[in-house]
Amino acid sequence: MTNQVFTVTLSELSPLTITVNYSTVDGTATAGSDYVATSGVLTFGPLQTRQSIVVSVQGDVVVESDEHFTIDASSSQATGATATGTIIDDDATRLSISDASANEGNSGVSNVSFTVVLSKPSLLPVTVNYQSSDGTATSADADYAATSGILTFAPLQTNQTINVPVFGDLAFEADEDFTLLLSNAEGAVLARDRGVATLLNDDTPLTLVLSKTVGIQNISPVCTNVTRIKVPIGTTVVYCFTLRNQSAYTPNRHTLVDDHLGRLLDDVAFDLVPNASFTVSQTATLTVSVTNIATWTATIMPVGEPITGLAAASLDSIARGLTSTQAVVTMSAAADDQDGDTIPDNVEAAADVDHDNVPNFLDLDSDDDGLSDINEAGPDPYHPLDSNNDGVPDFLSRNPPTGLDETSEPVTTRLYLPLVER
Repeated sequence: MTNQVFTVTLSELSPLTITVNYSTVDGTATAGSDYVATSGVLTFGPLQTRQSIVVSVQGDVVVESDEHFTIDASSSQATGATATGTIIDDDATRLSISDASANEGNSGVSNVSFTVVLSKPSLLPVTVNYQSSDGTATSADADYAATSGILTFAPLQTNQTINVPVFGDLAFEADEDFTLLLSNAEGAVLARDRGVATLLNDDTPLTLVLSKTVGIQNISPVCTNVTRIKVPIGTTVVYCFTLRNQSAYTPNRHTLVDDHLGRLLDDVAFDLVPNASFTVSQTATLTVSVTNIATWTATIMPVGEPITGLAAASLDSIARGLTSTQAVVTMSAAADDQDGDTIPDNVEAAADVDHDNVPNFLDLDSDDDGLSDINEAGPDPYHPLDSNNDGVPDFLSRNPPTGLDETSEPVTTRLYLPLVER
């Protein structure tokens, strides 16, 4: 509580004693809550010209306009007077905004909520402008909706909420953030003018595992567990691409690109359920060594929303899994002999004459005739023996020891003896 002092002055000296009645009168200030009602009689002795009236002012913490009351003075011995007392509001409220966080969700729209508070109540309205500002979360990528407006506090209201829409997605990503800025406060002082919203990633990763293996055409199994092979020049190999889904999601659009074989799947639609796998195979006849890398991109597209025509940068609302791997095929050199039978790989080639699922260049008895290739090839393995000149080397034909191949007619050997007359 403080005092407000009014000075009462007579306009001229008087040899008489003069009495003056006074009392306070409410204006915008109210007796009892803003000040103490005061009344009484002032006495001026002879030749006295100055007296004081003291009115007690009651303090508060409410933000309000300056207020006033009046004090009336009257006397039968002098002309009356009125004075105004002004109570100046010295309470300032401070305006602050909180930080906020929210799970982004898997779909639809939810809100992240900022709380804006006044440090003390105000009898006057308080307004403040607000505006969102991108951080790692952006409105352009549909992480949240850009938001702006004017927030108004009614008299005596101290808490308000600003809701900003957040869009859910299935993309596994880092937590993202944006800022809500306050400006142009009216009726309050800005104490904290920005709040940071953190959008918490609540998605598990779309975990995909791609294996790429390579085998030889017509050799079982076609899809092996081998990623590196050496084969004779001109071999037709089979690449097998197997994608396994190790996540809880079901990707439904697939693209497979191999940097040597090209685009094998182009936005193909099929559901790959959790823990399932899918295999794509492709043949290639090779004359040179090749190391090629394949990349399989699987996406979860919202039902009814095609991927066609959408740029990759705009797919933040779509879960994507990407995995790549490589396979290596090396051509055998002229002298390479992987089965050690002295016959070069490129001479034996990758066919499987005896259908035992072992290619000739790895088979020590390619024609399964009981005779080893090394014995049937003869002294020059680069030009193996072809006993019956049918164009098929002996080691690739089921020849009897005579050297005749399996397709030849049996040969009857006759022994002619001279006749002797007795």
